[in-house]
Amino acid sequence: MQNISGQSGRDEVINESEGSVGELWKMAFPVVISTASFTLMQFVNRIFLSWYDTDAIAAAVPAGVLTFNIICFFSGIISFCNVLVAQYYGSKQYRNVTRTLWTGIYFALMAGFLILFCVPLGISIINLSGHSPSVRAMEIDYFSISARFGGLAILNGALSSFFIGIGRTKIPMLVNLIGNLFNIIFSFIFIFGLKIVISDVHQGALVHISKHGIKGAAMAMVCSNFIMVMIFCYFIFYRKEFKDTYHTTRDKSFCPNIFKKLLKYGVPSGVALILEITSFTAFVFLIGNVNTVALAANNIVLSMEMISFMPIMGLGIATSALVGQYIGKHKKDVARKIPFNALKIALAYCGSLGLLFIFIPNLFIDLFLASSTGAISSTHSGPHGMTAANTVELAATAKVLMKILAAFIFCDSIGVIFGNALKGGGDTRYYMITFTLMSWFVFVPGVYVVLEILKLPITYAWGWSVVHLFFTAVIFYLRFKSGKWLQHKIVDHN
Repeated sequence: MQNISGQSGRDEVINESEGSVGELWKMAFPVVISTASFTLMQFVNRIFLSWYDTDAIAAAVPAGVLTFNIICFFSGIISFCNVLVAQYYGSKQYRNVTRTLWTGIYFALMAGFLILFCVPLGISIINLSGHSPSVRAMEIDYFSISARFGGLAILNGALSSFFIGIGRTKIPMLVNLIGNLFNIIFSFIFIFGLKIVISDVHQGALVHISKHGIKGAAMAMVCSNFIMVMIFCYFIFYRKEFKDTYHTTRDKSFCPNIFKKLLKYGVPSGVALILEITSFTAFVFLIGNVNTVALAANNIVLSMEMISFMPIMGLGIATSALVGQYIGKHKKDVARKIPFNALKIALAYCGSLGLLFIFIPNLFIDLFLASSTGAISSTHSGPHGMTAANTVELAATAKVLMKILAAFIFCDSIGVIFGNALKGGGDTRYYMITFTLMSWFVFVPGVYVVLEILKLPITYAWGWSVVHLFFTAVIFYLRFKSGKWLQHKIVDHN
């Protein structure tokens, strides 16, 4: 049924199922599964690294965050393809859906080339971090491999945005599940090595893959990203339903108009993302300068934070896409109610997980400890001087941080949902300004004062991060409530 638009520009909602929790969840569930599978993959990989060497787990998070810092500007830009595709799809401009897909592909290839020039800068940052020599060496190993092939992740983002924008989110879910499963398998093989003797009648044949430690984790990620690109390409360019409906193999031309839209609205998204991630990188490196116990405890809790954040990010992506589709359909009243339904799902999830973090934190922390005395004390007594007492201190610190994490994810989920709603309406400049002010004028200075000037424990730094997220969420909500985010005209309607 059609919505009836009045002179005021507000739309009367005729069909109550539009923008409902059910419709949103149908679209969001595959995206949530996709991001959750990525979280599980990262989580398992870090457990593998903690079993391999404590320097490896201490190095993996900072190096991984730094890698994402290098590529996140381009990831933020390419993520807006999701909104462009959604709005063109909602207004039934299918030719422009395909043009947006190819614009994203061309941009991803360009970004992959530019990222190569950022690798030396990243290595310099690691060398200036102040981390111990053994940790820095592993950080460089991981970063050098993952960053050089960062373009694959951007390309995956472009291909995935096509399916998310048209509401076919089960395909990115399938691709991500397959890719992340391969990542886990490859990680185990490349980190620890593999040696198989195959006996036959004449002689034994040997299959041997050397162990590569933290390098192996990066190699596995690159291989799995390549596999995902190949599967996406199969669906887009060889499956009849997409090849015929959207003519994905015919119209490969570069569209300057769509490219301008991608830059106009995508660059603020990219800037906001890099400001958010670089601020969190500063947070990680500031904590790393406290001591190794603090860094290890922080990295464990950061791994747990990913469990909560990535599914919520998936819900946010689906929210922005569905908001974009209804804006494309001239149904702004429906677009207004979508974030509130998303918030119901987000808070139910974060509330349940938060209770686990508060009351049974050891359920998660013990996954990183190989025995009651801890993997750190049993496998490492070298550069950091980690002992059984250090491990007890690590576990105690992590327990406190897990309780703070419960409040962290609650505030974060509100900001993610309303922030993505603003992006779905094209309000990316306001989104960028908010992150600029909150990340670099509130969050980072506060953490610096807490750790470097007041010399307080890292639990206070995490507490300050909760304050920062709370006010960020309030700002996004007030902007959403004002309705100004709906005044942007991204696509020309037919």
